[in-house]
Amino acid sequence: MAGAWYRRYPRLRRLNQGERAAWIGARTGIPAVQVQGALFPEAEDDRLLVARTGLLQRLWLAVDRHGIGGAIRHEAHEAREV
Repeated sequence: MAGAWYRRYPRLRRLNQGERAAWIGARTGIPAVQVQGALFPEAEDDRLLVARTGLLQRLWLAVDRHGIGGAIRHEAHEAREV
């Protein structure tokens, strides 16, 4: 998932994880701590995995709004229908 953001905004590769999360969070309206947890997860339990999956879907939609493309939108739509 982070790769989609890196392809769209290559300058993110020069930032550390916290800075990347803050930059993406500022553009999506999602708190940086949540972005960092979803894009750069540590070991987690099932409850956190479920919560982060929902957040990842929101991030896919946000990256699409920033120009990545319709394929991401389609995948996110299918995931909501399950």
